[in-house]
This record gives sequence, C-alpha cells and structure tokens, in this order.
Amino acid sequence: QNLFYLTSNVFSIMSLAQSDLPIESAALVGRHVAAAVGSGLIAALTASPFITIVDKAITSNASGREPMWTSMGNGFKTLFSQPRYFFRQPSFRWIAFVYCGTYTVANLVQFGCEYRGMNWHYPKFFATSATNISLSAVKDMAFAKMFAKVGAPARSVPWTSLALFAGRDSLTIFGSFILPPLLAPIFSSDPATGRRAAQLATPIVMQAFAVPLHLVALDLYNNPTATTKARVEFVQREYGKTLLARWARILPAYSIGGVINMELWDVLRRVAGPQPWLRHDRAAEVEEH
Repeated sequence: QNLFYLTSNVFSIMSLAQSDLPIESAALVGRHVAAAVGSGLIAALTASPFITIVDKAITSNASGREPMWTSMGNGFKTLFSQPRYFFRQPSFRWIAFVYCGTYTVANLVQFGCEYRGMNWHYPKFFATSATNISLSAVKDMAFAKMFAKVGAPARSVPWTSLALFAGRDSLTIFGSFILPPLLAPIFSSDPATGRRAAQLATPIVMQAFAVPLHLVALDLYNNPTATTKARVEFVQREYGKTLLARWARILPAYSIGGVINMELWDVLRRVAGPQPWLRHDRAAEVEEH
C-alpha cells in the first residue's frame, strides 16, 4: 500500500503536464519530477546509515538489550569494517525505505503545489506527515521486535505506542519541512544563509519535545505493566542520553539531509530547465519576449 501511495504521487504529478498552460511540456514536467525524486532519494540514502545506527542504539538501550553507546560503537564498526553486511541488514533497509519515501513525497507535493500556484506549506506537512508516520509505524514495530531484550517474549506493539510515535514524527516533520523556510529570516537577512541555518537548527530543537513521546512509547512496549511513576522515572533517567542520540540521528536525517536535499534540488531544478509555473520564471519569460 505504501509503495502504491508513493507511485501514485509520481503519476498524479506527471499528469499535471496535461493542464491548460501551453508553455509547459510533458518532458519538462517529467524532468522536474525526476529532479524532485532524485534529490530526495540521494539525501535519504546519504543519511540512512547514520540513522540506522542511532535508531538501533536507542531501541536496544530502551529494551535493556545493549547499552546505547556500546550499540553505536558496534554499529559504526560494522559500517566501516563490513559495509556489505551492514547494507544488507533489515534495519538499514527499513530506514532507507522510510526516508526515501518521506523525502520523495515532500518534494513531489511541493512541486505539485508550485505547479498549481498553491501555497505548499500545509499540503506538504500533511502529506509528508502521513507518509512518514505510516512508514515509521511499520519500521518502529519491526525495530521494537528486532531489538527487544534477549529472551523477551514476542508481542504486538500497543496502539498507544503507535500514537506516541505518530506524535513524535509529526513534531519532527513540522520542524524539518515547514518551520525552516518560515524562520529563515530570523537567522539571517541573506535568504540562502537563513534557510540553511534554519534547516540545521529547527529539527534539532524539536527533539526536546519529541524525546519524551519516544521513550514512553518504547516503555509501553518493553514494560507493559509498569506504573505511571515508574514510567516518569524511566523518562527522567533516559532523557539526557536519548536526547543526545536523537540529535545525532536527526542531524543527518533532517538537518544535514535537509540541506543536501534543498541544495541538490536547486541544482537539479536548474539542470531540468525553466520553471514557468513560478512567478519569477514567468516574469523573466515575459521580459525575454
């Protein structure tokens, strides 16, 4: 279903070439769709190894399977000493699937809105959140089971955990795709500098609010009979190092990954050709004629 959703997004935006605007061609729109998809995939695949290592470490630490920093060290050791084994692991494939889907949908929805002359902020937020939350929910269930405490009985992930994971991901998506362009002027009067600075900072800041949701969701799975007091103590005990780990995870995923996506997409847009659906491109075209 998720693959169908991603594929349908591509074809629905490709169909925009049939609009009543005569200056666009199917080939031009196709090149810009390819630019949107290509930049998203490259950004996602660049960030995925680091996200995989940190996600595994956080999940293993919460379950008691392996200490966080030990797990991270083992993950990086495997990445650099046995890269073929690392990239064949299910954990890496899950992460790559989630982030390739997230970045692809984010870029395609923004492109589709730009083409139609629509404000893309809300459509991009809702579409990207829906994609990321649905893919992450499946990934989180798989990770919770793969990296549960050794000897723990297999069980289903409770809906309360999935709801908390969804809240965590919504905060992260909002801070990664929606806030940066809105807050860019606060960081710098230069648009490009402000956009980069906001893209690096806002996903990181959001983790202060997302970490408690993440920890409670994991504890609901690992310790289903724990009291509220025990859960609060667990969050207080694990908050600091989990926040550091989430920062290490989000930095490549949405801060550096977001900058890579943004900058590469700008380059690929120029390579793909003019964008007459954008106001400044239309103005330039009128002046030329």
